[in-house]
Amino acid sequence: VPLLAAPSDPDTEKLSPYECGFEAFDDARMKFDVKFYLVAILFIIFDLEI
Repeated sequence: VPLLAAPSDPDTEKLSPYECGFEAFDDARMKFDVKFYLVAILFIIFDLEI
């Protein structure tokens, strides 16, 4: 019943950042080069070999 009675579009206050106070500039995830993954996999393979 609450889903039918509640308004469907949230207020702008509800969508604003809560604790930090400012909008995020970019995506929090960083892009890594494939070389880092290759080095990590090779390290794990050789570490398990020894």
